[in-house]
Amino acid sequence: MRLDCAVLREALIEKGYELLQQAEGIAYADNVSYFTPNFAGDLIVILDENNLSALDTCAPHIHSIVCIGEMTGWTVMKSGFTCDILLAPADVTTIEALDIVSRLFRDYAEWDTELLRCALKPESLSRFLEISAKMLLNPIAVLDHNFRILGRSEFTAPLPEGTIWDVMMGERLRMTEFYSARERKHIAEATQKSPTRDLLFHPARDEAHQYYTAILTIDDALAGTIGIADVYVPLSSGQCAVARIVRDRLEDYLRRNQRQLLLEEVSGGFWYEVLTGKSVDESELNGRLSRRAWNRQDSYIMAAFLPRLEYYAQMELMAALNQLLVEYPRAIFAVEGQAILMLCRRDDYDLLDDEKNNRQLKDSELCAGISYVMPEVTHCAAGFRQCLFAAKIARKEGTTTRHYQDVQAAHILETLDDAEPHNTFCDPRVLALKNSPRESDRQLLLCLKAYLLNGRNIADTARALFLHRNTLIYRIERLEKVLEIQFEHLTDKQLFSLLMSCLLCENKM
Repeated sequence: MRLDCAVLREALIEKGYELLQQAEGIAYADNVSYFTPNFAGDLIVILDENNLSALDTCAPHIHSIVCIGEMTGWTVMKSGFTCDILLAPADVTTIEALDIVSRLFRDYAEWDTELLRCALKPESLSRFLEISAKMLLNPIAVLDHNFRILGRSEFTAPLPEGTIWDVMMGERLRMTEFYSARERKHIAEATQKSPTRDLLFHPARDEAHQYYTAILTIDDALAGTIGIADVYVPLSSGQCAVARIVRDRLEDYLRRNQRQLLLEEVSGGFWYEVLTGKSVDESELNGRLSRRAWNRQDSYIMAAFLPRLEYYAQMELMAALNQLLVEYPRAIFAVEGQAILMLCRRDDYDLLDDEKNNRQLKDSELCAGISYVMPEVTHCAAGFRQCLFAAKIARKEGTTTRHYQDVQAAHILETLDDAEPHNTFCDPRVLALKNSPRESDRQLLLCLKAYLLNGRNIADTARALFLHRNTLIYRIERLEKVLEIQFEHLTDKQLFSLLMSCLLCENKM
């Protein structure tokens, strides 16, 4: 990578080097070397006692100086070389100075490689920003072209109250309130006019802090902006240079992961038909899957995202969709009413990982429902209904994520024909326990359900009911007497019938 001189200068100063002369410019440093006469090009020079005469300003006792700049040879240096000159600490030898500079190059090269790897793989935007924050000393955010926040890096220290970033933490999508229409127009015009230059400014509503803004483009079209604020340390020229690297890699990320997704019709069109279970042309489906390097026999999984509150404005829904697009760049999305539907391959994202799901939805106002894993993409009709029902249960319960396998029984019961009395499906012996005036009989019904759900495992059932093992065994013996059965002699069909009777009694009567 080409490392900006300002980045290297600031890194060396942080390591104890003394700045003797500074020359701002656009020079980059590609090589680390001792000075050689007649060498032309971008160079970092480590001067020692053998060639200190190259700089007349150097005292004889100085043993190591780092020069950073664009060099054109010995003559230029003799006549006065305009470059950054840094004096190494007294205990740093020439070889050690060279090693320090080499390590800095290596660290930044590894960081840039990690950014690029994230851009080329199906990583989330939050992961990209987490990597970016390793070299940026201030928080970073990515905004769409309407200044809505798509993602931001984690904050590692308390932010000054009243800043844009403080409000971002507390409330969602409030960034635009700190900019007047005139300021937003100025930022848009300035970044479009000079997309390769830094734009530093003080918003009228946050004059205490300086902000960096750079434009993000995809195929020469405005895709959004990157923003950095000096809430921790001033925005130096070195930090702006690092931000330019992040911006370039972020454009790679968006170009790779988001361009096609942004063009998809989410409330109609082909993928909407697929995700909602409608019939589609088989040859077109195969062609579209092939262009994504997918196969219809891959393992797929569906998710439905619903707002946690019933009321949700259309603008908020689209903002939530934007966030999901950057969190799951390899997935396919559709919108059905207030629900955002997502189809992805199991190999790309593990939606069965609840800890990761909760982390992804932590800062959003969404809850999610997850379908069963589907052996091929043609099972979307069932997956759509499964994940949507699970999402509705998650919203009703106030939880973040619900899996369909955990709410399948409730779905079956809800879809039974209400014209038919539900006691029609019940085992009368179980129904008698439900309607018994004695509390002890109703406790037996709860015991029966837990015993069957836990695979007739005594230890697991006792833990689920918070009962002593002997108490549970006594109740099971009573159940066998009341129901006139022996559990160990029942077939799977008979056990399932008893369980369904328990569920019907609990949910529908």
